[in-house]
Amino acid sequence: MLVAINDLGERVLASNATKDKKYYCPVCNEDVILKQGKTNITHFAHKSCECTDNWQYDMSEWHINMQSYFDKIYQEVVITRNGKKHRADILKDRIVVEFQHSPISSKEFMDRNKFYVSAGLKVIWVFDVTKQIDNGQLEWNYNKDNMMKWKQPLRILWNTKKPDRKNDVCQSFLKMS
Repeated sequence: MLVAINDLGERVLASNATKDKKYYCPVCNEDVILKQGKTNITHFAHKSCECTDNWQYDMSEWHINMQSYFDKIYQEVVITRNGKKHRADILKDRIVVEFQHSPISSKEFMDRNKFYVSAGLKVIWVFDVTKQIDNGQLEWNYNKDNMMKWKQPLRILWNTKKPDRKNDVCQSFLKMS
């Protein structure tokens, strides 16, 4: 995780944290440690426990870069609903933006949508489809208003249902060059 809570209850970005301070998970309030290595980006990790938040939060460089377009106060915001807590990639003006670079199961995709919508939030999904374009699964159809043509649907979208309420969930696909 990129954001933790300090002893004063303030949100702290991992990039601004120091090893001599204590930090806590914003979801479960358990101790986290600052990881500063040469292989992975600076981040927080749970010291010893499993977090009560069971969603997967794989943070690729693409994902982190996308979050960085937003001010830190909107990044990794914890949302509580019916006793459950989850971290949204971005929460601004009652809109959650989820960035998805790595695979996500259709169950988790639907669980996230259901959780956010039940909290009265709208959801925008931004998928990195660079690999799908590069390997030919998606191609640009320049004859029809620069639209994309699917050779095969992404597995995540194949098994999903439409949200119950109109305009609660939006999906966007980006190719990053």
